[in-house]
Amino acid sequence: SNLVEVLQKPVESRLSKIDHKRDLDRGKFNHLCKVYVGLLNEFYCLSSDEIILLLTEIGFSIDEEGLERVAFCCVALKWASSTFVGFERIHYALQGDREAAKFEFKKPLADKIRRRAKFREYWKDYDPARIDAVDQELS
Repeated sequence: SNLVEVLQKPVESRLSKIDHKRDLDRGKFNHLCKVYVGLLNEFYCLSSDEIILLLTEIGFSIDEEGLERVAFCCVALKWASSTFVGFERIHYALQGDREAAKFEFKKPLADKIRRRAKFREYWKDYDPARIDAVDQELS
């Protein structure tokens, strides 16, 4: 009765915002950070150039300086880290309980576990130094 009347407007207001909370907003720094970590979760590890290319393709406006800010914040939050293979910086996600971003792929990449294993296998076959450097950091 009285309590329902008092709470109805705030609850309805909050519920109307829930669906929009999941929408990607390319103008928000925290969304950029989550997509960065999400890409690292998917691809196991990526170079700075690869990340900038992928983020640009997704619609973010980012350069080396912007990537440095994103990486710094994600390291501080213990979401990600990086290492070097020669002069190339390689970024990787630190394993957490939750997914930073959810990506949906079509077949044959629809199965998340298989897909991620295939990406890791690709690096192992074509860039073993990259995998070795990241694995050493994660162990």
